[in-house]
Amino acid sequence: MEEKINKTKKIVEEISSNKKDDEIFYDKKEKGKVVRIIWNVIFYGILVVFAFCAVFGVINFNKVKDGKEPNGYASTKTYTEETKNVTVYNYYAYKIVKVTDASGKTTVSLKLWFLDDVK
Repeated sequence: MEEKINKTKKIVEEISSNKKDDEIFYDKKEKGKVVRIIWNVIFYGILVVFAFCAVFGVINFNKVKDGKEPNGYASTKTYTEETKNVTVYNYYAYKIVKVTDASGKTTVSLKLWFLDDVK
């Protein structure tokens, strides 16, 4: 009889230890899901910000191209390089460069913040 009780105790201990392992695995699985959701939110948030900047940049680029003043720029820099008048509208991620040469021809370009204004 005592032998049956010992076997039963061993079986109960094995079952309870298996439940703990399953619970630990389940917790790790849940933590992985939470981390993945957080990374997805960050990734798609950055993607939306870049898309907004791109649309805003194209709209302002077209305004400058049509001869109008853009809006929402951080700063403006105007200078003369050789025989060209250069106006730079600085948006933090990009800049719009308007170059007018001596003959009166105007060129407008949309560039990233780290590129040269005029080559």
